[in-house]
Amino acid sequence: MGGIADLDLRRKIAERLGFVNVQQDRYGQLYARQPTGETCSIPAYESDIAAAWELLVELRESDCDVSISSCGSAWCVQHLLHYHDMAEHPATAICLAYLAWKEAAPDA
Repeated sequence: MGGIADLDLRRKIAERLGFVNVQQDRYGQLYARQPTGETCSIPAYESDIAAAWELLVELRESDCDVSISSCGSAWCVQHLLHYHDMAEHPATAICLAYLAWKEAAPDA
C-alpha cells in the first residue's frame, strides 16, 4: 500500500477508535481529537505493527478469537466472525480484520 490508500485506512481506523475531527496536515500526516479531548497525531496502524497490535488487543479483550499467520507472500488474519483478511503487510491485514469486525459488530 502507499499514499492515499494508507491514509484512508488510517482514517477509518481512527474514526472506529473514537477519534473525532480527523484532519490531514500539509505534510500528509493525520491528526485528530482523542475521546479525551487532546489533539494528537494518528499512528500509522496500516504499517506500524506495534500500533496495529493495539487493535488485536482490543479484539482479544472483546472475547474475539483471533489468529494471524503467514499465507505465502501475504499475511492472513482470521477472527471469530470468520472474516479472513489478507494483505502484504501484517499490520494492514490486522487493520482490515479490525474494520470488518467493527462493521459486523458496531457496538463492540
